[in-house]
Amino acid sequence: MDTIPEEHCKGVFATIDRRGSNCSGKRETTKIHIAEVTPGNFFYSTSIRERPPFLKELLASDPILLRCDSIQIGPFQRENQPRRAVSKEKLSKQLIPFLIRQLSANSCLTANIATSSKTTSTVFKLLKNGHFSRIRLLYCGPKTEEFLECQATNMNLEQLELLGTWPDPSKTSQTAVTILKQGNLRRLWFDGHPRSCNLKVDFPVFKALFDLWVESKGARDFEVEGPVGVIPKEMNIYAKDFDSDVTVDDIAYKSDQFSSKFVVSTCSCSNSIILKTVPAIAKF
Repeated sequence: MDTIPEEHCKGVFATIDRRGSNCSGKRETTKIHIAEVTPGNFFYSTSIRERPPFLKELLASDPILLRCDSIQIGPFQRENQPRRAVSKEKLSKQLIPFLIRQLSANSCLTANIATSSKTTSTVFKLLKNGHFSRIRLLYCGPKTEEFLECQATNMNLEQLELLGTWPDPSKTSQTAVTILKQGNLRRLWFDGHPRSCNLKVDFPVFKALFDLWVESKGARDFEVEGPVGVIPKEMNIYAKDFDSDVTVDDIAYKSDQFSSKFVVSTCSCSNSIILKTVPAIAKF
């Protein structure tokens, strides 16, 4: 059996902050909202108090007692939402790194930034170090794409929602599918609400997901939803070796050897499509 050198263990132990934590203290989980209210002027709001703590107080919080389960970046929802000002430098060098260190296992990121800037690019660069469980991402410049590509190694990611107009929609949708194939992502949306979205569930997306279903013999659980970009004829030709159950709105491809069915559901009223796996015993 391999052993870890004693000196290495001592080195790691020396980096641990052994200041006494208050074991009887109250554990808190906070949501934080960061907004650029006017160009270059950032503010933050938290859920742990009616009036957000000053940055110095927040950074001095006991790291064992305070966790962050939600980071939202974008406009405040209320004009009178309590907030604290934070400089661009302290936002990128202190607040964001602190929040990433304090992320809970089921943390959520909502990035709803409409315009790109040097500061927001820096924020996205820092957020790549966070292992979020759920992400809602609006396109906001090249750093958004880099952030998305990094999620292929985020084994904690279970839900991903993409919004807005992406410069290369087919590349972006394939990046999202790659994340689904390589990690633990189970739920993927291409969402056109409230802004339009140019990503579609097209044939390459269908093919990649169908191949994943076949390779796993129905073991992988996933659901992908978005504007329709594939027609039944394309899907039926590709899945010609499989039986199917067909209804007005659904096609369910199946195999006696698989633990699930591959279901295609369409909605003509919203021009959307859902690709998902369901237990093999489900009926349509």
